[in-house]
Amino acid sequence: MKKTYLYPALALVMGVVGYVLRRWQLRTDFDELNLPLPGLYTWLLIGLTIGCFVSFALLTLLLYPKRDWAGTMGTAPLPVLKGVSVLCLLSAAAFVLEQRSASVTDAIFQVAALILPVLMIVGALASAVGLWGLSQGGSPNALYPMLPGFCSCFWMVNSYHSYANDPVVLHFVWFILAVVVSALAWYELSGLALNQGHSRRTMYLCLMTIVLSMIALAGGEQISDQVLLGVQVISFLTISFRLADNP
Repeated sequence: MKKTYLYPALALVMGVVGYVLRRWQLRTDFDELNLPLPGLYTWLLIGLTIGCFVSFALLTLLLYPKRDWAGTMGTAPLPVLKGVSVLCLLSAAAFVLEQRSASVTDAIFQVAALILPVLMIVGALASAVGLWGLSQGGSPNALYPMLPGFCSCFWMVNSYHSYANDPVVLHFVWFILAVVVSALAWYELSGLALNQGHSRRTMYLCLMTIVLSMIALAGGEQISDQVLLGVQVISFLTISFRLADNP
C-alpha cells in the first residue's frame, strides 16, 4: 500500500474524532439557553481543528508538485461520484421542502431570502451534473469541477445569511469553515482540469474539507445542508484517494 494513502485515511479518522467531540461539546459545553460554557470538549475540538490545519499542511509539502489533471487524478473513472450526484438531487429536493415551510418574514434581508433559495437549488442541480461528468474519467471538461464550486459559493452566502443573527460563533463556526474550504477545494480542482493547478494545495484542501465537513455533520444542520456535507465528505475522500494514487 502506498504511504500516501494514509493521507485520506488520516483525514477520515480525524473527521470521526471531530464528529464525536462535536457531539459531546453540544451536550456538555452549552447551558439551558444554548449559550456556550467553557468546557473541555470545546478546547479539544479547537485543538483538533488547528492541529489538522497545521499537520496536513506539513504532510502535503512532502508530495511532488504537479499541475495537470492526468498526472494527479489519472484517467480512470470515478464511479462513486455517480452516486454522490444523486445525493445532490436529494439535497435540492430537501431544500425545496424546507423553503416551503420557512417563514420569509423572519429573514434579515427579504431580497436575499427570495434569491438565495433559487441559487441553492440551481447550484445543487449543477453540482449533480458536474459530479456525474467527473465520474466518467478521462480528461474532464474544466466546467465539471467548477459546477460544484459554484454550488459551494452559493452555499457559503446562504450559510452566512442563515446565521447572520446568531451571536454565538460556536453554533456554526465549523459549518461555515467546511463550506468555505470546500469552495476553495473545488477551485483548485478546476485549476487541475485546466492543467494549471497545484496538486499539494488541492490535496490539502480536500483533506481539510473531509475533516471539517464531518465535524459540521454533528452540528444538527438542516437536512439539505447535511446532505451537502455528506456530498463533500464522499467526493473529497474519493478524490483524495485518487490524488494519493498519483503522488
